[in-house]
Amino acid sequence: MLAALTALVSCNKEIIDTPADDNNATPITFQLTASHPEGEGTKAVKSAWEAGDVIYVFFQEFAAPKYLKLSYDGSAWAYTQMNGTTEEALGLSNGQEVNMRAVYLPFGSDLSVDADGGKFVFSELQETYYLTATLSCMVADDTVKGNFEMKVPDGYVQFFVKLPAQVKTHKAYAAVELRERQLTPQGIAAINADGSIAHTPIIHGAPLKAYLYGSGEEEGYLFSGILDADARNAAKDYHFTLHVNINVPMPPVKMDLYYGKTYEGNTLYKDVNVRRALLLPSNLLASWTAMEYKPIDLGFDIDLGGGEKRRIYWASRNLGASSDSPAEDTDAARQATWGDYYAWGATEPHYTDGHAYDAPMNDVDWKSGITGYNWDSCPYATADDGSKFSKYTGDDDSYAESGTADGLTVLERDDDAASVALGGAWRMPTIEEWEALLNNFEWDWDDTKKGQTVTVSGGTAWTDPTIFLPAAGFRGFTNLFNAGSYGDYLSSSLDTNNPSRAPEIGLHSGNAGTSRNPRFYGLSVRPVTE
Repeated sequence: MLAALTALVSCNKEIIDTPADDNNATPITFQLTASHPEGEGTKAVKSAWEAGDVIYVFFQEFAAPKYLKLSYDGSAWAYTQMNGTTEEALGLSNGQEVNMRAVYLPFGSDLSVDADGGKFVFSELQETYYLTATLSCMVADDTVKGNFEMKVPDGYVQFFVKLPAQVKTHKAYAAVELRERQLTPQGIAAINADGSIAHTPIIHGAPLKAYLYGSGEEEGYLFSGILDADARNAAKDYHFTLHVNINVPMPPVKMDLYYGKTYEGNTLYKDVNVRRALLLPSNLLASWTAMEYKPIDLGFDIDLGGGEKRRIYWASRNLGASSDSPAEDTDAARQATWGDYYAWGATEPHYTDGHAYDAPMNDVDWKSGITGYNWDSCPYATADDGSKFSKYTGDDDSYAESGTADGLTVLERDDDAASVALGGAWRMPTIEEWEALLNNFEWDWDDTKKGQTVTVSGGTAWTDPTIFLPAAGFRGFTNLFNAGSYGDYLSSSLDTNNPSRAPEIGLHSGNAGTSRNPRFYGLSVRPVTE
């Protein structure tokens, strides 16, 4: 917690020789000061005002664009009457009440303010925390005196990420995508004529803009957002993907970070944890790769029983897909969302790379030793009728080639297509996790995109986190079936009643539900992480 600082100093007024609007108007002297929010200090909110800090002061009584700009020189505040008006032009008189709104923007000292009807609009959208206060006082002896008790608006939080040394020399831009729905980016759209602040509506999950903050070893990126009321003053881990565009001839780099914190005041800048991040080699920039599979937080914890819950993050696209959602109304755009097809227990598709859905769709180049999606090519199947397996036989001895069941009912990481392809904490979902998605979310068929959009119950696809599950069909034997009309998604679970099968999720234009198919079929994979 940082100590509050109150600067109580008078401001000298420059005498105006020629009043602009009313020769009989009385010049007004403003003696305004501002104090820091007591007990709300964070790494982002300084412990004291610094030279160059600016506070914008707007008047409720007067139409835009008349406002004051208070500037701090290191020891005192001085004001400027903005937009070509003078103190006389305000038309204030002794005994009159003046209602003012003050706004401090930590990265907005050089902004201008424009008139938009009866509103004040900053020249650049500020997507960061700010300090604000209102003040009402009387004009006495041709003077307006008062102190603004600046506060952080309710719900604003900040967090801070130090720049890695390799990034600092090339820094240009950064943004962060929060997986949690509870933290929403927010910007000031305007100061209304009544002094209220209008915010820019920004969708949950949209990237938060980064602001460079600090210097030297303490330089880094500052992010801010509005935290939902039910998430304030509570301990929580936040997870985000950091995007950094650098001024060198290489693609932007992205890094998956887990951000652990205990909520204190209005700060989230504590304890960045890269334990589950992409592996950090010694040469960061040379080895960072773009994250194509973004973890989407749908805001739901799966109940594991006994009071234990687990948050699952669903990948933004199918394994092997090049797009999260069709970018346009074309077959090619829809096919880009399909991804590859995997037999249960296989970590690669059976066909040669690049032949997932080439036309003609049933003309496929198979990998060496593969004849299609059948029992002969099914991992761990040892009989051509699916009656015997060398692995994953649950408790049924009759399906075990050895005669003794191995007790395995969920794919191990080495046999999990998502784990092998993506690494880290990624994996295939269990059937229980698929069922939780079915039972707690809204599934809506999109006849243009050809698939189901999954949205938190009661939400909308425009304002809440969603995932799109394309109807990519399935592969059986040498054919591709039902592409564009049906979708079938693997789980990592085994059918314990019949170990030759695996439970999966099927979807089409009518509904979605669970079913069980032979392990050799080639189905879509939607990764999850925790």
